[in-house]
Amino acid sequence: MLKKHNIQNPQKDAEILLLHLLKKPKEFLYTHPDDKISPKTETRYNAFLKRRINHEPVAYILNKEEFYGLEFFVNRDVLIPRPETELLIDQTIKILSKNTPGHVPAILDLGTGSGCLAITLAVLLAQKQSTLKACPIFALDLSQKALKIARKNAKKHKVIKKIKFLQSDLLDGLLKNKVHEKALQKINNLIILANLPYVSKKEYKNLPLDIKNFEPKKALIAGKDGLKYYKKLFPQISRLMQKNKISKLFLIIEIAPSQAQKTKNLIQKTFPKSRIEIKKDYAGLKRVVIVSIEN
Repeated sequence: MLKKHNIQNPQKDAEILLLHLLKKPKEFLYTHPDDKISPKTETRYNAFLKRRINHEPVAYILNKEEFYGLEFFVNRDVLIPRPETELLIDQTIKILSKNTPGHVPAILDLGTGSGCLAITLAVLLAQKQSTLKACPIFALDLSQKALKIARKNAKKHKVIKKIKFLQSDLLDGLLKNKVHEKALQKINNLIILANLPYVSKKEYKNLPLDIKNFEPKKALIAGKDGLKYYKKLFPQISRLMQKNKISKLFLIIEIAPSQAQKTKNLIQKTFPKSRIEIKKDYAGLKRVVIVSIEN
């Protein structure tokens, strides 16, 4: 049925939806091929299939998605976490592993959405036997609905006390919040993660229906060239560093592969002395930009 309606990965989706209802592992389908499902389960399964045929993503149907081995609650108020975004976690851990003892950095997650980046880092750092456990983590988002979901996920993974959630238009809320600003004044080093909207208006028209018809538009589109929010963010970072006398800052951002050179030019314009690295994702596409800035 899914294949007939041109759904990508029809076999995988059919299995995931059924296994969710059966509450069984994948092996169960192959070791119990003759088992009958109850009429109630069949009715619910058919309802799931109708939603999937309508191109609703499996993650929204089941209200969950895995990210970095952790399960996150998601609905249509937040983007579905994607595998390529896990690279931001890898690069952050790599930077933290080289951290000078006694200089605990703060971590800012801009556009936190489901909270997958901030929460994953909080969980990973809680497992470390070092001063990095004390890293303050801030999760910022303009959407109150997104922050509500991020808090829900933080509670689920038992790191709600580790993360400070703040409604903010990029860094605006942080720059204007005296309590959080005071906390930052004690920090010498800062790591900013940003997976902001980066789809251009033209690109948005060509997105798959699964994305275009269901994922939040505001979390996807970023003006004509897809760089609207990064153009706003970079000068904010400059002000934040000067105001709070931050000596070293790492910026780790996700971009569209086609934006790599334009993004690099923007960064060099705002931070001429910065060091810039561009990392490729699992598909070999330029996906993550890492910027090292010293004040």
